[in-house]
Amino acid sequence: MMTFNVRSARPADAAGMARVHVEGWRQTYRGLMADEILDAPDFVDRTDGTPDRALHVLYVLADHHGTGVGAALLDAVAPASAAHMLWVADPHPRAQAFSAKHGFVPDGTVRVDEGVHELRMTRPARSSAAGQRDLDEAEPAAPR
Repeated sequence: MMTFNVRSARPADAAGMARVHVEGWRQTYRGLMADEILDAPDFVDRTDGTPDRALHVLYVLADHHGTGVGAALLDAVAPASAAHMLWVADPHPRAQAFSAKHGFVPDGTVRVDEGVHELRMTRPARSSAAGQRDLDEAEPAAPR
């Protein structure tokens, strides 16, 4: 079992975050985007500059898939108590399954960004009571 800690980013984290962002794009979109875009020397510069407090991407390197890191990051920045939307590559079964597992559903909106076909997925806000009720209904208690 991998141990990790989710915390707010600090200025000293910027270089590592940029590395994960770019390498995450390269691992995720290789074969879906042109190699010239992914391998361009200015790729890091072109992905920099997201506004404060906006979640545009959530990548976990392949070595850490299935460890719970992605779910912990998603919970930390996009709590189920608020409505959210995200864009996911299509086809990208792993990312779509991850998003669906966390309550996101395609809303029918599509776009092409940097040559990648994407689906918009949305998740309505849930109260903690509604979230627990959904879990209770999805996992019935064993007979007594």
